[in-house]
Amino acid sequence: MEHVLNELKQRDRKIIKHGQLDHKVILELKMMTSFYDYIEINTTYHDDMSDQNLVTWMDIEGMGYGWIWASYDEKDWFKMMLRLVYDECRLLKEEMSHAYYFVYEYQNILFYHFVVKDGNVRRDRIVQLSNEELWG
Repeated sequence: MEHVLNELKQRDRKIIKHGQLDHKVILELKMMTSFYDYIEINTTYHDDMSDQNLVTWMDIEGMGYGWIWASYDEKDWFKMMLRLVYDECRLLKEEMSHAYYFVYEYQNILFYHFVVKDGNVRRDRIVQLSNEELWG
């Protein structure tokens, strides 16, 4: 995961902490959602072995954009995003043995960045929390 850490530092992300994923970090993420007004979740796949950082697929879900929000009223968007964070946490618990996390800040946004390395496939799940509107 050193290459991910180096890439984040090159992009001027203020690294707060990082390490092997454990239950405490997942619980912390769930609790932190209550302090922020906006949530966004990015999921990326990196399965090109010649370039570990190449994104070969991406999904972005936020409050008013992505696929999931379309079936919810605007008043329920925050609850919908909370449900997505809880779903991501459930998946991360299953993948914990081969998952690494980074918590960092950039432009008033708090990031919980999870890197799951399963065989030759790398999946990144990035949960962004902010009190300012996020725009994918």
